[in-house]
Amino acid sequence: MKGKWTAEQIAFLEANYTYIGDTELTVHFNAKWGGFTRKGIEKKRRLLKLKRNKKQLHQIRMRNRQRGVWTNNGSNRWENTEQYPIGHRYFCTSKKYVYIKTENGYEPYHRYLWEKHHGPIPDNHVVCFKEGADKEYFGVTDIQLVSRKEFIKTSTALP
Repeated sequence: MKGKWTAEQIAFLEANYTYIGDTELTVHFNAKWGGFTRKGIEKKRRLLKLKRNKKQLHQIRMRNRQRGVWTNNGSNRWENTEQYPIGHRYFCTSKKYVYIKTENGYEPYHRYLWEKHHGPIPDNHVVCFKEGADKEYFGVTDIQLVSRKEFIKTSTALP
């Protein structure tokens, strides 16, 4: 924005900077008054000595995550980031596993499938694939529960 800030604009900044990030503040300012940049908002905050503490920064990040909003290099990423629904599955090519989105985030699908059909995985046990099972396209019959000790024995055995 070129020119002086109005008392209304300063009051809005002072009232909202503790729980709204600079990128989102820029969107609000442009919707109401137009002509603002993120850099301009940051500069005015510094001139007014409006600093956020670690707790406030953390709350801003958590608020943005809960809303599915976050910024990437100053872009308005939250406006066009695709949000996948619970139950979405994808194959991670680097780890060679299928993952599924749950309420707690992404989990390995073979563990999720075991718990869905057989209940919680006991301590010192792992869910692994049976011999010859495809790790991308599999069902409950292609996985097994083994003790961690047995798993280590079979996975490190020499041919």
